[in-house]
Amino acid sequence: MPGYVTSNVGGMHANWKQEEELFSPTHLTTESMTAHAESTSSTFFYAVLALLSQQSEVFSHAASHLGVANSFATFLRAFPFHVSNGVMIIPAEITAKHRVNQQEVFTKRETSKELEDAVFEFATIANDNLITAREMFQGTGGKVPQEVMPLFSAAVPTASILERLEAVNFNVFHPSLQARDWRLPWRVWRSYYKKRF
Repeated sequence: MPGYVTSNVGGMHANWKQEEELFSPTHLTTESMTAHAESTSSTFFYAVLALLSQQSEVFSHAASHLGVANSFATFLRAFPFHVSNGVMIIPAEITAKHRVNQQEVFTKRETSKELEDAVFEFATIANDNLITAREMFQGTGGKVPQEVMPLFSAAVPTASILERLEAVNFNVFHPSLQARDWRLPWRVWRSYYKKRF
């Protein structure tokens, strides 16, 4: 897990990694993709913590896992876009394990049992990271200090994507996933008010 970084360095590092991604091949392993998520989303969250002047190992650790969950969930929601550009965002080790025919995914752009199994495994990793981020606040009964809720409220849209994906049996091409979650503003407000994510 990367260490805590200042907002200045964190922002530049995240931007560099995002630019690097434009020229990077598809990730072969989950480990590689997790490292990418930690270098982009998690690093951005570290920068937010720095801006909030909230330096804590608990906050940093939780932000690291939230960054991975956020990154993976965002990739899944944008799956149709990436496929239209000939990019498979699920690591090759997962697609190979479930015998996903990537060429068929690129040409047909429709779901299959093999693809849904791969998406399920990838989404499970995202959800596990989200759970781990929540568990970092067990010492306070699951409640997050108000000072850092502006950051951890970002978990709400991440959870929403994963829940909606599960509701359509992990069919990443389902049209409902591209629609806005009309309940999201209320869920974010409730999360902030209750100091939980």
